[in-house]
Amino acid sequence: MTLNDIGETLCYFNSLDITKYQKFSLVLKHWPSLNENLWFGKIDFSHFHNDSSQIRCLITDLLKDYKAVPNLDDPSNPANQISKICYLLPEYLKSKSFRDPFCAHYNPRINEHIIHPGGTRQSILNLFHKGPIETYYFNTGGNYFEFLHGCQQVNVFEFFEQSLEEPSEALMLGKGQANYVMDIIPDHGTFIPHILNSSGVSALSTKQEEAYNNYSTKLSDPNYKVWSNHKLKEIKPWETDEVSNATTIISFIKYTPAAHLRALLLMLCGIEYSDSQLTVSHK
Repeated sequence: MTLNDIGETLCYFNSLDITKYQKFSLVLKHWPSLNENLWFGKIDFSHFHNDSSQIRCLITDLLKDYKAVPNLDDPSNPANQISKICYLLPEYLKSKSFRDPFCAHYNPRINEHIIHPGGTRQSILNLFHKGPIETYYFNTGGNYFEFLHGCQQVNVFEFFEQSLEEPSEALMLGKGQANYVMDIIPDHGTFIPHILNSSGVSALSTKQEEAYNNYSTKLSDPNYKVWSNHKLKEIKPWETDEVSNATTIISFIKYTPAAHLRALLLMLCGIEYSDSQLTVSHK
């Protein structure tokens, strides 16, 4: 199923004149036929698809053309993704988690376990996270994996009964426990459950714009300077050879491509940070 096919199927599915209760009732009859279930538990992040090439391209494109005024509503625009990361990264570094629940599913087309919704949280976790993470996981096609041994199956109706709403109203609204919102996306010959925090969804555009304004103002300031003990071609417009002149100081203890990307994100976000490979500070 191509992205266009998914979009057309989703439009058709959403156009059906049925309540969300009826929609979930149909889906919950479909899943058992394929031995599919929604699971919840701690899964080691090493099991999930890890590819930093996309975030590398996004950062490079954004810093090359940082003076352009972006359309933050356009997912293909680098500023769309980077501003989301700059909004979410401080939250993650404080708590090692996100306010939105972490969801994943098996993608049979590439034989990988994929985080959804994709891009931003995946990029943060690829670069900053190690170890297990609490996950809502959907075993597309009924496939069973050893890491599910420590997880529990989620009863979707019970999920809604733990809602802040009345159960029947919660199911119609798609609202579940802790005021989460669940929806279903057709793909891979089935319906993939997506779970989000309802307040996070509504707040995203405002937070995203604030994050964009913060780093855009900084990059446009002629007095903003960056010093690094390792040559980073992306920072050339702001590079200084004098530590005393620097607004942002990047010190590599051990240079790696991943540390390189962390440094650029931390520079944009203005976050103080230190790990075994890297230290970033700001004046």
